[in-house]
Amino acid sequence: MRVLQAQPTLTDLHHLIELVPKYPITTKELIDLARKANLPQAVADFYGAFPHDESFTDKEDLLARTEHVEMMHHLSAPAEEMHDSEQD
Repeated sequence: MRVLQAQPTLTDLHHLIELVPKYPITTKELIDLARKANLPQAVADFYGAFPHDESFTDKEDLLARTEHVEMMHHLSAPAEEMHDSEQD
């Protein structure tokens, strides 16, 4: 999984999820939808960090996995910032 430079907002992620026309949907289709909807690049990058063959079976599956990954990014961010400051 890639490290993201800019974090998308949960509001933007949820907006994209509301735009999904049908399930299952793949990460590639989510990225395409985010770009067509002119959402911030951080949204496309967020889903680009998922495995390319990832598929979401329904809205609840997509929401749960999105929120789980978003929470993990937030939990790991302070540790990464502390690690970076130790190297300076």
